Amino acid sequence: MPGERGRMKAPVRELLRSWRGLTLLETAAVMLIVAIITVPLVAVARGLIVLPVQWQDNLGTVRDAREALHLVASDARQAACYTEGTSAGDYGTFTWTDYTETPAIVFNVRYYSDTAHPDGSRNMLREETIDASPPRTSSIGDVEEFSIRQEGRMIRAWVKVPSQPDEDSDRYLLQIAAQMRPTGPAIADC
Repeated sequence: MPGERGRMKAPVRELLRSWRGLTLLETAAVMLIVAIITVPLVAVARGLIVLPVQWQDNLGTVRDAREALHLVASDARQAACYTEGTSAGDYGTFTWTDYTETPAIVFNVRYYSDTAHPDGSRNMLREETIDASPPRTSSIGDVEEFSIRQEGRMIRAWVKVPSQPDEDSDRYLLQIAAQMRPTGPAIADC
């Protein structure tokens, strides 16, 4: 048995002697291949990691528009009544009563915007009044050309989002539709 161990170590030693490292030519070839592959990979990674500032701004605008539409749809599904706004910056008010609470709670949610910014966008606001308590106002974000429209019991809302400067000058439209509560004696006072 001791002789077998010595015979097994010999081929390993011969293999290690034959592997002495890379030649200068092989090292240069490997470095050239790595350089050729690395340059485009770095360019792709840089493009994916570093977003252009305009694209980031556009993402924020789209996020604000989607948030506004989400809130309108949520309020519309709970609403028994919708009253259209009377001025350019007043989009409308949703009203409903929550009968799951004792006593019942009356909600009024008004959507409006403040003065226009230099870029034409407006800060959209949501004002919620519960019973006779003071209203709570929350800012949704900057939106452009926002509208809420009632068609029977269906509420439709849309907002136009600006395109990026290198795209064509058209804007694309985000919209949502939500069904209000069905009519009945509980909402006869609308």
